[in-house]
Amino acid sequence: MPLFPYIYRETLPTMQTTLPPDLAREVAPPGHWKQENEDEKTSLVSSVQAWLEGVTANERLFQIHVYDNPDLGDLDLRQHRARLHSLLADGELLGMKLIEFRRKASQPREAQVLFDRVEQKRQELFSVLFGWHGPLDAQADVPPSFKEAAREASAGRVVDLDL
Repeated sequence: MPLFPYIYRETLPTMQTTLPPDLAREVAPPGHWKQENEDEKTSLVSSVQAWLEGVTANERLFQIHVYDNPDLGDLDLRQHRARLHSLLADGELLGMKLIEFRRKASQPREAQVLFDRVEQKRQELFSVLFGWHGPLDAQADVPPSFKEAAREASAGRVVDLDL
């Protein structure tokens, strides 16, 4: 479920629901309610904390299923990429909310600290996405000789070795 489920609110009326009758009255997606008397700052701090915890949980999964996986396959890479995109999208939305909050905050420095934490982690995630799924030429850890061989193979300049 996305960190900000309210974004999808406009799709809820068209969705088929199989909720029991006593829950069918539900309008807001689960997790969208705020605590009574919860101000915007408290809500944003909770959202930042939840997002960072989600990032940490996914990083543990990446370590097991991607980075340390001797049988890494296409589905592993696709899930890695999909989860990175999802985390980045939620981080961008959270960043936009923090920018808006910072503009109207009585103590903009506190909002800036939250924004900086999200932005730092978002940049790390983007680097991981680009490093694992970006163009081969842009990957710093790939030797130039391998990049050249890949370019030659893509261009059809492959020598058949009759051994």
